[in-house]
Amino acid sequence: MAALGGLIGRRAGVPVRPLSALVFRLFSPALIFHSLLTISIERSLALRLVGVIAGVFVLLSIASFMVSQILGHDRQTLAAVALCSAVTNSGNMGLPIAKLAFGDEGLKIAVVMYVVTALLTYSAGVVIASLASEGTTRQAFVAPFKVPTLWAAAFALVLNANDWHLPSAVDTVAATLAGASIPVMLVVLGLQVLERSERTEGARDVASAVVLRLVGAPLAAWAATLAFAVTGVTQRTLILTSGMPTAVMASVLAMQYHAKPALVSRVVVISTLVSIATLTVLVTILT
Repeated sequence: MAALGGLIGRRAGVPVRPLSALVFRLFSPALIFHSLLTISIERSLALRLVGVIAGVFVLLSIASFMVSQILGHDRQTLAAVALCSAVTNSGNMGLPIAKLAFGDEGLKIAVVMYVVTALLTYSAGVVIASLASEGTTRQAFVAPFKVPTLWAAAFALVLNANDWHLPSAVDTVAATLAGASIPVMLVVLGLQVLERSERTEGARDVASAVVLRLVGAPLAAWAATLAFAVTGVTQRTLILTSGMPTAVMASVLAMQYHAKPALVSRVVVISTLVSIATLTVLVTILT
């Protein structure tokens, strides 16, 4: 799907930025809104899962900042590497692989992982991406409040808390847009990869982000699950889904905030290809 989108877009001269903006402002908010309305899990377990997922995000962000300091990255490259390291493809890869490895129980945990990761991406991830600009730190922390996905999530939580139901026409629209979001994200990825022919600053930056994402993330998840006393299938599912490649959404954020989108797109592609091997190893160990 990514290849078809990129090839057709390149032939027809389709610009990537307007489609990326639609993902950012329409499709992703609908996906998170619909997911939050349909998910159900025990509160005590949910709190521990949130702690683990947030802990992994923080650990990877810190690790990426340390790597950037060692490699002497500028603001744009620092933000790009941090995005690639922290933003995982827990949706269109994490969900089916968790289902394959651990069945319905694994899928249930993977859904929570996906929703929490998405909320982190559109809050802390936006802060990280905003570091690429020349704005102040205050502007970076204010940026998430301008993101439609967070408002969609808040609206869904209010509806759930009060047991309110949307009119069927509105619910159908949200569900349809949510279903279309992942294919559109893949098309955006293809457009970004093939539209940009210039090389990034070097293989070193790509390699560091890929290693942090595919190797550092499962190790961070293992440590976080121990810290929050998460065991069994839940622990193994979290470790597995943490080892997914960099999400397409990292490319969307990089495009929106000018955080080296060419570098981020390349990491998305390479980490996805390399993950065929690393996820095979992870699934073998964990099952």
